Amino acid sequence: MTGRDRRRAERARAEWPVAIETFDRRVIPGEVVDVSTSGMRVRAQGELAVGAAVTLRVALPQGADRLEVVARVARRSAEELALDFIGLPETEARRVKPFVPAWEVRRRAPRAHARVPMTIEKRTDGSATGETVDLSAFSARVATELPLRPGDRVNLYLSPPAPGAPLKLPAVVWDGDRTGTVLVFVNLSAAEFARLGAYVSSLIEREG
Repeated sequence: MTGRDRRRAERARAEWPVAIETFDRRVIPGEVVDVSTSGMRVRAQGELAVGAAVTLRVALPQGADRLEVVARVARRSAEELALDFIGLPETEARRVKPFVPAWEVRRRAPRAHARVPMTIEKRTDGSATGETVDLSAFSARVATELPLRPGDRVNLYLSPPAPGAPLKLPAVVWDGDRTGTVLVFVNLSAAEFARLGAYVSSLIEREG
């Protein structure tokens, strides 16, 4: 993968703790700023030269265990390091990918700009009601009073008018701003994905 390819890889905003271990066994604590399947950007204080090889130990969010990978310092600033993974094993790449969805697919997915009542549940902070700002079969932007940070794992509940139980949609908090919090759905079953897609299509038809 070329440097340009690495920079173009889809990236997830994140705020996860990371330990950076150098070849001489120094450990530098830091925080992940964003991550892709080719590398990550880290906020850390430490003297590391561009080109230096390090071992990263990252605590993935909400009980997803720990990622350990060798990386190279590609660029640095006063407060941040850009790190390229070196030979990320496929087993480890599969663990990162749920946090880094295919943004081009997501961007092009049909999207309903509808205010739909919903409930959002976070294991550590309980649940709260709110509404969607927009919705696709891959993601949603929502407005809620529940405190959410990038990397949080949540469940989003929607109640389509068609018969059946409410849709329970596992998601990762991707980003947030004054317009709402972006959730990316992860590990949906084929049945859930099809039902959600049909619901989004019905909302788009109403808009038309």
